[in-house]
Amino acid sequence: MRSWKYSSAIWAFLFLTVLAKPKVPTPKETNQHCFYAIYLGLSPLKWTQHAARNSSQKSDHPNGQSNSSVPSQSGKGSNITSCTVAIEMTSLYASAKAYCSDDQIAAGIEYWKDICKDLDLGNITGLVTAPYVQSLESVDPERNKSSTIKEPSLLTKGYFDRAYRTANARAKFDPDSVRFGWIVMAYWGAIVFFGIVTNVVRQIRSTYIESTTDDTQGDFETGKSSKIAESSSAVYAWLQSHVVIPAAIGTYHNRLLCWCTIPKRLELIILSGFWILTFVLCCVKYPVVFHGNVITTNYAQQIWLYTATRTSFLALALLPWIWMFAGRNNIFIWATGWSFRRFNIFHRHVARVVTLLAIYHGIGETIVRVQYLHRWKLSLELDWFTFGIVALVAMCIMVGTANAWVRAKFYEAFLAIHIALAVLVTIALFVHLSKMEDEYTDYLWAVVAIWCFDRFLRIVRLVYCNLHVRSSAKIVRGPSAVATYSKDTDVVRVDIKLGSVLFKPGPGQSYYLYEPLRFKGWECHPLSLGAYSTSAGIVSPSTTAEKDLAVTTSRPESDANSTSSTAEPTFTFWIRPYAGWTRRLRDQCLAAPSHTITPTMLLEGPYGHAAPLHTFENVLLIAGGTGISTAVPYIIDHVQRASEGRTRTRSIKLAWVARQSAFIHDLCQHELRPALRRPEFEGLFWASRNKVAADVESADVEKDGIFVSEQRQVSIEIRQGRPDIQALVANLAREWEQTGQRAVVLASGPGDIADEAREAVHVALKNGCRHLKYVEEAYGW
Repeated sequence: MRSWKYSSAIWAFLFLTVLAKPKVPTPKETNQHCFYAIYLGLSPLKWTQHAARNSSQKSDHPNGQSNSSVPSQSGKGSNITSCTVAIEMTSLYASAKAYCSDDQIAAGIEYWKDICKDLDLGNITGLVTAPYVQSLESVDPERNKSSTIKEPSLLTKGYFDRAYRTANARAKFDPDSVRFGWIVMAYWGAIVFFGIVTNVVRQIRSTYIESTTDDTQGDFETGKSSKIAESSSAVYAWLQSHVVIPAAIGTYHNRLLCWCTIPKRLELIILSGFWILTFVLCCVKYPVVFHGNVITTNYAQQIWLYTATRTSFLALALLPWIWMFAGRNNIFIWATGWSFRRFNIFHRHVARVVTLLAIYHGIGETIVRVQYLHRWKLSLELDWFTFGIVALVAMCIMVGTANAWVRAKFYEAFLAIHIALAVLVTIALFVHLSKMEDEYTDYLWAVVAIWCFDRFLRIVRLVYCNLHVRSSAKIVRGPSAVATYSKDTDVVRVDIKLGSVLFKPGPGQSYYLYEPLRFKGWECHPLSLGAYSTSAGIVSPSTTAEKDLAVTTSRPESDANSTSSTAEPTFTFWIRPYAGWTRRLRDQCLAAPSHTITPTMLLEGPYGHAAPLHTFENVLLIAGGTGISTAVPYIIDHVQRASEGRTRTRSIKLAWVARQSAFIHDLCQHELRPALRRPEFEGLFWASRNKVAADVESADVEKDGIFVSEQRQVSIEIRQGRPDIQALVANLAREWEQTGQRAVVLASGPGDIADEAREAVHVALKNGCRHLKYVEEAYGW
């Protein structure tokens, strides 16, 4: 399975980079420059039989020329003078005989045929001989632009040389710009490739650690096996403490700073490199800016035109990465082991860069057409031009409304508008690029392919999770859900029983939930898998390793200790109601007499990664509120592994702060019950609000912050307030470093909890705790 992920990611990278392969002119295309230079010089002149020109022609040349200068190469220009007026056609052919080689003339005629659909040179080829060419008078487009040419003429050598240089310069500029687009694409390809390599090394390392004995691993980790191991451990610790873990600004990452998301230091380095690289590529290698350019004689016009063209190529090349980083079925998430949150940060920054490039492209094109060509009104009549404006406006709206404040206040509306505008941008760009005869639409087809791939996998996951065929009974079964809201915990608990035995729930998984039969049933909401069980019950430990702590349950102990490989799983989610769907779900529960409903729900998943916590000797889980949903599956997994002897963990601690103590009681008497009976597990609990659970039974009492449930025979200590995470991590880090054992801190919950935990780990690493790893599963905007 892992090899499939990595190979898929590599193929995706190749797919994206092939699209940006520079389209370097072939020898035939290069040979056409000679005739094209002549055409640039002679076509603007006035010739007799001028009425043959089609004044309604509205084709536009990519260099910004008017129709009288350069025709469209669409094959529809059979009415223009270069196709119908014998005097001009003879002059074009005679100038080609004077300045071009035979190969260039042949290539030029092919180009001519592209301009003129029914080109007929007639007797011109036989008429134009060397003596005839020498007999012709010369014409200079700058001196004779107001005259009407009545006889075949020869383009002056000086003007031809300037036109030829102009044609060659332009021919080199576009491929160079395409190559620069390939460079920015390759930048992200290199970043992703680095992530894949590091993830492979991490997987190999975890597999090795899991397969070794305690003594062997201890020698390896403390550097006794070799000096190389010691050096690599020191380098790894330095990178973790100075690059990977710290936030870029203070301790802000999950918390917002001035309603802005702050990346971590490693992410900031990657993004800074991207911004700098893009800026540099916008400013270098412009060979087209020179005195004597026959298309754009003004320096300012040249600069505006060609910088606008360069920014358009860079923006176009980055479009596939925007869609790739935005999808939750991004295969690079599977291959790198990075979080969706990290790719979402990359997505937003790439989108901002592309929008800025598009804005500059639009400004440049507007200035050229208004100030220099005076063709603004005519341009607005062209579909490709107006749809370019539509795409630019839509992109600006998307970026402007994607800030954290809008997402937090109006997320569901933001998401719907964002998707609609993304579709509009794609369609508008297809029309906009039609002027290039679909030469660069490969980038857009890549966007379509990425989007379709993501949506296809979403459908596959929905079918896999929710439609299960029983071959014996020949029926199709779906999931059954029960949602219960407790006022004391202020949490909606959703239990979903799946109809399939194929699922393998585990830690690190998240799912998207739908209520398809409700208003806005198309909306999906990401939730971490809080707990999982089978019809036989939650996995419990063997009684031989239990603490001296009596815990009873409504299920027989024999059933609790057993597991069934064929039992249908039940998934549990804990939802804190805020706004939107979560509040509507709470209101549905409140409307029911028992605050319990059986809604129709669909799951899409699983997503996410499982951190190999079982390969560490010491584990600290820090959770805030419903962030406990991330920690509980790891605890369940530890209990099962410990009972089977498949874990290295010797100490596991849970530090959990919740708003209401009732929520803590509920989980301690159910999902956390098996772990509380094990000697290596320790639960540390805090209630941030001074409120005793209303549903605690009459026999329950509170003494000095210790709640004792007599009937259920569970004793837990709940402190009031919030934990000092800095002190907790510092004290444990000193103990871990003295033993030389590996340790991991996993933080989950609100942004302030995660940021505080990260800073505590950062300080511990700087203080010399080299064998400490940090894992984060936080939620925020």
